Amino acid sequence: MAFSYKTPGVYPEEITKLPPSVASVETAIPCFFGVTEKAVEVKEKDLIGKAQKVRSLAEYEYYFGGPDKAVADVVVNLNTPSEAKLKDGKYLNKMYYAVKHYFDNGGGPCYIHSVGDYNRKDAADVAVDGNTYKNELLKIDLLDEATLIVFPDLAALGSAALFYDVYNAALQKASDLKDKFVIVDVYPESGAQGTSAEKSKSSLRNMISSTPELIKYGAAYFPYLETVYSYDFNSATINMTFAKEITDKNTSANLLNNFNYKDAKGLFAVYNVLSFFNDEYFKNILTASYTGKAGEIIGKASSINSYFIPAEQQTLTDNAKKLSDELKAQGDTAVAASKPKYDFNDAGKQKENLIKQLQDKLLAMYVALPPAIKTDLKDNKAVKATSIALLTDTFLTKITPFFNSEFEARLRKAFLDIPLLLPPSPAIAGIYATVDRNRGVWKAPANVSLNAVKKPEVLLSDYDQADFNVDAENGKSINCIRNFIGRGNLVWGARTLAGNNNEWKYVNVRRFFNMAEESCENAARQFVFEPNDANTWVRVKGMIDNYLTNLWREGALQGAKPEHAFYTAVGLNQTMTPDDILNGMLIVEIGLAVVRPAEFIILRFSHKMAQS
Repeated sequence: MAFSYKTPGVYPEEITKLPPSVASVETAIPCFFGVTEKAVEVKEKDLIGKAQKVRSLAEYEYYFGGPDKAVADVVVNLNTPSEAKLKDGKYLNKMYYAVKHYFDNGGGPCYIHSVGDYNRKDAADVAVDGNTYKNELLKIDLLDEATLIVFPDLAALGSAALFYDVYNAALQKASDLKDKFVIVDVYPESGAQGTSAEKSKSSLRNMISSTPELIKYGAAYFPYLETVYSYDFNSATINMTFAKEITDKNTSANLLNNFNYKDAKGLFAVYNVLSFFNDEYFKNILTASYTGKAGEIIGKASSINSYFIPAEQQTLTDNAKKLSDELKAQGDTAVAASKPKYDFNDAGKQKENLIKQLQDKLLAMYVALPPAIKTDLKDNKAVKATSIALLTDTFLTKITPFFNSEFEARLRKAFLDIPLLLPPSPAIAGIYATVDRNRGVWKAPANVSLNAVKKPEVLLSDYDQADFNVDAENGKSINCIRNFIGRGNLVWGARTLAGNNNEWKYVNVRRFFNMAEESCENAARQFVFEPNDANTWVRVKGMIDNYLTNLWREGALQGAKPEHAFYTAVGLNQTMTPDDILNGMLIVEIGLAVVRPAEFIILRFSHKMAQS
């Protein structure tokens, strides 16, 4: 309706000539569900149960902290590499490493949905279980931007049944929303020699949903990956055992067997400090040689500070500082008075107090020693269990050789050599992001090399993969990650779980339709409550045709001409009946010829007869 002008003047009007357009939505923004060290934005645990967007590992650490600390037993060998293994009974939460693997494989922005802390307790201090994951999954309805669902820590639930129960809930949610895709890990079932490929494959196919409408929204990947990462650890958790070849040559090594590394190192540190006070340098120094060497003496005195860095040892550090100050003052006095010798014993009460504290600490450590070690010490001419001489003469002097740089390096290397296995889903999410960014969502995310991976946990051959890729019975295809000599570790499969469904067999087809459907849906919202007539139909059709033509030009659709690649139909007696229009329904039908991967490249050779 034209505006009725009443006042003389100039009235500019803008006339819309350009058609509306469709903007493609994001295709590879995952939401990671799992436990984190912390979940803090403003106050403790205020991010548990909420999705927080992060763009880097540093940003993840700011909100959610670092990795779970490993606990290990280390067997120290003499001439061969030392061996270490994770302590049984403690599951290591791997969310931190999973997010790191995602970014290392090209991942971009993602969402972190913390369901609890490393004690596997949620914000209300309730234990995290399968129901926790399923309840938190319901909140993804509000997270429109996320398109991928990833569970890097479900193995902590402890059984394949609970593991796949959560994945079935995720597939149901993706099917309801129709804009999400689930990356499914295959539960690693144990066999006689580690993870069994056959048992793992059967477990997934028996427990994952068989509903066609659900499984087309997910893809499974096998096996777990041995990464280049190393577990973060606390030296206080390392338990040392010396190999027989060491204890045979040095019986004092038995004193350290099954001894906590942190306590042993603490004893060694205290022994070094006590030894400092018996240094002949201080007992025999002449005034002449002392002149100008105050700095050197202060350095020696201050050297003990390095043994008491922890906050609980701050008193010792303070006293050490007082002692060094006393030494300097006494040295200056000695020079001024021309005393014949520097008298170390005049350092005063500061020295006495410090030594007493050191002795008390040493005795406290002795009380904490395992009974077997106490018995061994008593057998070695012990006088009294509380004697400081006992510790310095029969224990500390014997363990000293084990705390040199070579031993430290050997112990650390043994720990760092423990394989860190991660589920494939985080890396696959990174691959999806990389392929979508560089080629487009219509390119199959396969035949792509994985970063930060040493090898797959299970090595598969062509023969092994055949049953994973094609399942004639129920079509639950499993994509394999394989190691190829000279080519590295490659994603070698691009099928959804609906492997027998010709429409939704391939990952890129399903994800392309997710993108196209949501993009067109978002663009069509502007026409809600517009007149349901030919003018609106033409505008809607033109908008979608233009969008699909651009996708065809980019290589997303097959066909020599746009009309071969897609069609858009809208109108009375085409997609709508008069009754549909009376009921306010505007129906658009879109057909797409999406490019499909060349999964099987067949080269046919034959002999050609000689012709000349």
